[in-house]
Amino acid sequence: MYDSERLLALTTRSPDCQPRAYAIAGFHDFCLRKSALCAKACGIILYRSRHIESDTFSLALGNAPEILIQLLNRKDFPMDTLQLAAPANAFILFNGRDLSNWTARDGGEPGWAVEDGILHVAPRTGDIIHTEPLTDFYLHLEFRCPDMPEATGQAKGNSGVFLQGLYEIQVLDSSHVNVPGTGDCGAFYLQSAPLVNACRPAMAWQTYDICFRAPPLDDSGDVSELARATVLQNGIVIQNNVEIAGPTGSASGMTVETSGPLRLQDHGDRVAYRNIWAVPLPTKGSDTYEPR
Repeated sequence: MYDSERLLALTTRSPDCQPRAYAIAGFHDFCLRKSALCAKACGIILYRSRHIESDTFSLALGNAPEILIQLLNRKDFPMDTLQLAAPANAFILFNGRDLSNWTARDGGEPGWAVEDGILHVAPRTGDIIHTEPLTDFYLHLEFRCPDMPEATGQAKGNSGVFLQGLYEIQVLDSSHVNVPGTGDCGAFYLQSAPLVNACRPAMAWQTYDICFRAPPLDDSGDVSELARATVLQNGIVIQNNVEIAGPTGSASGMTVETSGPLRLQDHGDRVAYRNIWAVPLPTKGSDTYEPR
């Protein structure tokens, strides 16, 4: 059987596991101070955070109490935002029933399909755009890449999430990649590679949770600061307050505005989306010391 020290050593020695191990180091320290049982639980959490062989995972769980196993398998386990409910002040961008408030890029009817609360890319019908312009916002969406075992590279479950219609966060089946590049899932396309590979396998639902700060414009209409974004994929930080150096990919050359709509890309693959909503964020906080 693996004990917590063995599991922790395995995770912190492995380059693939290090980012996740470090991300919850504080939790690990807390567990070690509390009890051996908590330390063991933490070891399991660390070890589960990367792709592992199922038999090894079973051995690790052999040392865990039943209540911990149940907790690990819950959809609402901390940092797992799958099927996260939208707060009261959110814009519901996809209602789960139809494509109300969505259009094709030319303003016509969108060609994508909605079935059982899921939005499906209809290949070669074109991108779809929401009609609600957003400035600074928090965005939650969930996506699923199809299983295409014979496909490679950009032909493997490709789509994209364009913030303000301009800045593409790549959607792709990159679950097999060790070190993702600027064209892989979670990248700001051709600009900023994800810090780590946080992908789940094809056909598994995944989450993007994004905080976006729009580029402010000066009196002449020129960009005075670049857009910024922080992106979490499946609860893991993959873009940390990165500057986005202008529109990306197919949006290159488009005019930068202070607000713009969400655009989802048709790249020819049957990617699916669900649970899409956004919360507007204030452009700045108070400039006074005293509360008001």
